[in-house]
Amino acid sequence: MAHDWSQRFIAAACCKVNLAGQMRAFAGCLAVIPALLLFSTASMALAQVNGPPLPRNPQGRNSALPVDPRFQRSSTGETSPRSTAIPSVGSNDPFSGEYQTLPTMELNLNEAGQREISPVSYRQIPGNSESGIPAPPGSYDETAAGDSGSILNPLSSPAPASSMNAGPWAPASPNAYLPEAAQPVWDADEPWSWHIVPEGLMYKSYIAGEKEPRMSTSWLFPTNGGQSYWDSVLGGRFGLLRYGTARGIDPEGWQWDVEGGAFLRMLPETERDVMATDYRIGTPITYREGPFQWKFGYYHISSHLGDEFILKNPTFVRRNYSRDCLVTGVGYFPVPELRTYFEVGYGFYLTDGAGPWEVQFGAEYNPPGPTGFRGAPFAACNVHLMEENDWGGSINILIGWQWRGDTSDHTFRAGFQFYNGADNQLSFLGNTTQLTGLGIRYDY
Repeated sequence: MAHDWSQRFIAAACCKVNLAGQMRAFAGCLAVIPALLLFSTASMALAQVNGPPLPRNPQGRNSALPVDPRFQRSSTGETSPRSTAIPSVGSNDPFSGEYQTLPTMELNLNEAGQREISPVSYRQIPGNSESGIPAPPGSYDETAAGDSGSILNPLSSPAPASSMNAGPWAPASPNAYLPEAAQPVWDADEPWSWHIVPEGLMYKSYIAGEKEPRMSTSWLFPTNGGQSYWDSVLGGRFGLLRYGTARGIDPEGWQWDVEGGAFLRMLPETERDVMATDYRIGTPITYREGPFQWKFGYYHISSHLGDEFILKNPTFVRRNYSRDCLVTGVGYFPVPELRTYFEVGYGFYLTDGAGPWEVQFGAEYNPPGPTGFRGAPFAACNVHLMEENDWGGSINILIGWQWRGDTSDHTFRAGFQFYNGADNQLSFLGNTTQLTGLGIRYDY
């Protein structure tokens, strides 16, 4: 009986310790949120001083290749819904932040059957009786086209020299013949269709999520001393099937993704021994429309000790941890630069200490659009609570600089990391750690 009471006393004491750790992690998260908002405000003010971000062109900077037919006039001379429904540059929609340029080359056959190319396509309508402005050579002329359905008039003279200034770097000019200015890409009337192996993701991985597939490496130091860790992730995520918009930048619709990654920890001070590796593979169904996003999926994760670590620590008890889980999450962008999210998962197949329930939530400051060589700041905070740790968990904070091109949303980041809570290598379930360090990462 006494032994029974002693066991209950020890269990109660452990619960209090775990509860205290949980409360410290939660208090730390609350303390970080005001700092994250202050950082976001200062960064947006700095962005206004430096000017707006570079316009984005899905077809590539200064592209001279034909674009998707949705951005062009049809063969009958009518403008497609994608062209007419594009909101104006002065739109009040805060999510009209992604840009593309319409100027491109067009090809047509003249009466003799010879190919003629116009260096630029015009979406304005000069040349009809209402405008009173003659159409420039090589542009669509509604009065001349008549019932022929021709897009371009035969070139009687070279296109205006100013048309060669098309693209993101085009100077501002009141000339009516100049190509149209960059237009927001987000368009509620853009048609949804089926796409195999599409470009882009509807629901991006959490920037500060410690078990999100990506490419990264970090050098971390325990704050209480001891060996440093070299943590790396070798993984990725891509779409297999989409029903939604065609664009790869901020797409909308439904998408089926596949993800996988190996989360490796090495000990650089002991011959770079592999301490442990966690493996994850999964497949989510994701959805996005405007500022809202949602996902539901399955993933498997398991832990494996490194051979060198086992040989040098023969008394260490190996844990055969694995977990098969169903997970659902929601995300919301109150402004394009800031995402908040909440996720809950339930494990239906568990081994060696794994618990069924987990909760994950956080916030990210991540300016959209291309950054150019100057880059842009970012900040992210993620809290991960798990039932297997008696609802204790971890908090992970990242602050640094990021770079993104103008043809995709893939992002390279470098910066500072702070981690506190349950050890993120599942082979050491039950341990706690506090780490600081630097790292780089590439997110899809």
